Amino acid sequence: MGEMLLGQLRGDDMPVVIVRPSIITRVQVEPLPGWMQGTRTIDTLIIGYAEQNLSCFLGDLSVVVDIIPGDMVVNAMMAAMVAHSDEKGTQAIYHATSSLGNPATYAMLYEAGRRHFYQNPRVGKNGEVIPTKEMYFFNTIA
Repeated sequence: MGEMLLGQLRGDDMPVVIVRPSIITRVQVEPLPGWMQGTRTIDTLIIGYAEQNLSCFLGDLSVVVDIIPGDMVVNAMMAAMVAHSDEKGTQAIYHATSSLGNPATYAMLYEAGRRHFYQNPRVGKNGEVIPTKEMYFFNTIA
């Protein structure tokens, strides 16, 4: 809805560039590898699993999950703005995704997280190791 309003109200001489990212995750390079301010998007699932608050998940493990680092999204936005900066009255829409270039399934994401928390277990306030539990996946609601 916001995109439609922007397209209608932009005027005849103003270029509009819309970038639609997939699931944004922590940055790859800039400003620091792995940086993200706050907990957002897919990180909530990872933290939920690490804290043992997420015991099951509705999702097909064979499906490609399209996640993209935040700095790649910012770079795509800047490149798109520069590419269309001198085109009066145009509207361009880009999809910032990574699944074609670097596909990863939910199974790959889960295994990477599970492996990380087995090798680097969480430690409770009392100093005891919090064991990592298996997560159950359901690919249908039925």
